[in-house]
Amino acid sequence: MHYPLHSRFVLVRLGSMKIDEADMISATDISRNTGRYVTQAAAGRRFVIMNNHQPVVALIGMADLRRLDELDHAATTTAAPTGTLPQEVSLDNITTFLGQIPLGVTATGATVNLDPLEHLLVVGKGASDTIGTLLWGVSTDGLDARFVIATERTALMAGPGRAAAITSMTTALDEQSAARLAEQLAGELEDRAELLRRHNVNTMEKYRQIAGELNAQADLARQHNVTPPGGQRDLGKMKSVDYLFVVIDGADEALKNPELNAVVEQIIRRGSDFGVFAWLTAPTVPRSDAVGTIVQRVALKTASAAQSRDVVGVGSASELDAHQGIAKLEFGSPTPFTFLSFENDYPPSYLSVNVNDDAEWPQRPERLTVNQVQRFKYRYSPDVGLPVGLLDDVRGRRQSAFTLPFGPDSEPIQVFATRASRAAVDEFLGVVLAAAESETSMRFFYFGNRPPSTTENRNLIKAMPASDVDDETIAQIRDELALARDRGHVGPPGRIGREIVTIWDDWSHADQEALWNRLKEQLGDDFSSLRTIAIFYEAKPRARTNDAIYLAGLHPSDALDQRSQDILRRIRNDPSRIATAAGPVVLLKGTANAMFNTMRRDD
Repeated sequence: MHYPLHSRFVLVRLGSMKIDEADMISATDISRNTGRYVTQAAAGRRFVIMNNHQPVVALIGMADLRRLDELDHAATTTAAPTGTLPQEVSLDNITTFLGQIPLGVTATGATVNLDPLEHLLVVGKGASDTIGTLLWGVSTDGLDARFVIATERTALMAGPGRAAAITSMTTALDEQSAARLAEQLAGELEDRAELLRRHNVNTMEKYRQIAGELNAQADLARQHNVTPPGGQRDLGKMKSVDYLFVVIDGADEALKNPELNAVVEQIIRRGSDFGVFAWLTAPTVPRSDAVGTIVQRVALKTASAAQSRDVVGVGSASELDAHQGIAKLEFGSPTPFTFLSFENDYPPSYLSVNVNDDAEWPQRPERLTVNQVQRFKYRYSPDVGLPVGLLDDVRGRRQSAFTLPFGPDSEPIQVFATRASRAAVDEFLGVVLAAAESETSMRFFYFGNRPPSTTENRNLIKAMPASDVDDETIAQIRDELALARDRGHVGPPGRIGREIVTIWDDWSHADQEALWNRLKEQLGDDFSSLRTIAIFYEAKPRARTNDAIYLAGLHPSDALDQRSQDILRRIRNDPSRIATAAGPVVLLKGTANAMFNTMRRDD
């Protein structure tokens, strides 16, 4: 006998059976720690509640309950069709209802409909082919919906009408792509949860209801020039939020990635509160605890009767023909049907991101050219500075130009590296000098033991070891600063002025400290106009700073802020990526090999 206790777990009366002592809990314990045990049971753990040293009740998840129910009915339920299923189904054969997705037609001519605002599992041969029908169904229903799609297929059979709004399209779920998608989804869930907290509501459905009412009142108020009920404060301030459908094709393999599996399980358990729904398609059942709680299921032709029972509770899906399926919805018995198909009437629909730039989730960037980053800078980041890469905020689902602040009164730029990954330093400096090629007013002086080639870099005035700097070099710096002062430092909006930059390679070196003090003394007031890039080896910032740049190869503990530590763990030894407190940065394409010679000197 089953006793309902929660939508994601139940209590089951026990007979005699073997029980693991680790799963035994007392009635008192469960009454005191109900929340903890409920959460663990929903995740798949099984508990046995003891009374007077005897097992009396089990606390199990819905997946286990469904398995018990399947065993209860396995002998009598075969899902055999009561008539002959149609060979094919077109739009003329179905009946559509608002708020439902038509999936196909039964042997009696009835339309099988799915609830779009519910998670969905489709398993069997040709599961990917159902995605086009599902996308068409949501778009036709008129839901305010966006889709995040992960599939290796670029074209699907879809029907007439408007195209589904695709905000993200991942065509290969390798380890990096799966982890990126997982982080983007986690960020979306966090943003939606924060939105609900800010407006003191528990579900996105409630938020959308309130937002719709307030926005309607705001429109009416504007028409009549009056203040709507609730006051001026909320007038037009509640933004519209679309439903989000996360479609993962080949989920049996994709969910083997632990990060993606974790966030999909979170969506299945809590996503409906946030207006986020998971649609999983796969040849076989994904082995994920939360997948067992999905109540809306469709089986196509499965490899075995056992696999069929695992999906819809009956074994007959293994005997299905092409375009046939068995639907098991939340409140109903397994229902055989023939899928709605568009392949004879409409051309394939090619999938691609088709929303505006603000709604698109950016893909993992590859190496960029100077011109690409410059255009990105002027479009999204009008701050004064030298663009050297793309700030890739994965969790925030945003990208912007990353610039080095060479404007007036800017602080020294601190760069931290390890001597074992000298290539990362060469890459970074090569990128800086390459980016400066478009800024003809910039001038660089390099002081260190690995000088770049001045013949390859027209903006590089001098490059020498710090120990070789003489009065003539300092006089040259003074002249350049004077020229910059006379012409003015600040350029037009979005561009830097005539900046003089010194690069201090190995800042901790004693002779560089001495040279720094010498420059301060001899340059006087002009010294404050000098811009600086200071490279530290095997060192940490002396104080917490949000402006530090950490190069690949550093140990995560070398960074002071948590975000930079997390990024360093991911970028490993990739010299084309750097870590900052603002997020990971993909450097533009430099020419470090041509810019840097192989001269090395003992420290």
